[in-house]
Amino acid sequence: PSVLATIDVSGDTAGISGPLLNQVGSVVGPVAGSMASPMAFAFDRMSVFTANTANDSVTQLPLNPSSAGFSAPTTFSTFLLPCNSAPIGISFQYFGSTYTQDYVVNSGTGTAVCTIPPPCPVGSLGVILQGTTDQLAATTTCVGVKPVFAWIYFNQSKVYVLDYIENQVYVVNASSPYLVLRKIPVGSGPIKAAQSNNGRYVYVLNSGDGSISIIDGSVDAVVNTVSLANPGTVALPIDIAQDTNFNDTSAN
Repeated sequence: PSVLATIDVSGDTAGISGPLLNQVGSVVGPVAGSMASPMAFAFDRMSVFTANTANDSVTQLPLNPSSAGFSAPTTFSTFLLPCNSAPIGISFQYFGSTYTQDYVVNSGTGTAVCTIPPPCPVGSLGVILQGTTDQLAATTTCVGVKPVFAWIYFNQSKVYVLDYIENQVYVVNASSPYLVLRKIPVGSGPIKAAQSNNGRYVYVLNSGDGSISIIDGSVDAVVNTVSLANPGTVALPIDIAQDTNFNDTSAN
C-alpha cells in the first residue's frame, strides 16, 4: 500500500507516514525519468490531497501544523472519481495567493468494467472545491487523449492542461461549468509547465522535440519557441522549474 511520508528538512529525518490507497500518482511520467504531480496542498496547508491511480479516487489527509505531521494518520477522506478516471496528478496554486480550487488530472486509462459509463471517453480534469467541507465538483471536463499535467494561471481564471499525444494545451475556464475555452498547439510531447515571474507567460516543456513553447496567457497563444536539444544527439529534457525567487519580477 502507498503512504505519504513527512520529512523534517532541518535535520533530514523522516517523520510520520499517513496511509493512502494503492498506487498513488504515476511511477514515471509519459517520458522515462519524468514524474507526474500526484500531491497538492489545500490553501490553508491543513490538508494534502493525493491522486490514487488504481482506485479512481482522491485521498485527503489532515495535517498537524504544530508537529508538521498528520493530525490523525489513520483517518482520511476519500473522494470517488468517475469509473476508469485513473488520476495521475493534482495541481494547486504554488505561489502563495489565496485559492479555493485544486485540479485533478485524470488519464482515463483505467480498465475496470464500469456500471456507470464515465463522462469522458479518455482524459478529463476534475475540480476539488475547498471550503467548510472539501468536495469534488460535479462537473468533469473532457481534455484530450492523454492529459499529463495541469498548470493554474496566476490569476486563477483558467487552467492549462497539457495533452502528450495531441501536442496541444487545453485552456479550461476555472469557473463552473469549467468549459474548454480553446486549444493551443505546442511542440511534440508536452509534459510539464512553469510560469514567468510576473505570471503572464507559461513555459511548456516538450519532451518529443526538446523545445519550450512560450504561451502568452493574455492572448492564449504561443509567442515563441525555444529549442533545447537536437533529438537523437542530446538527451531530451524531462522536467522544468521556475527560479525559487519567484517574487523577483526583474527577470525570468
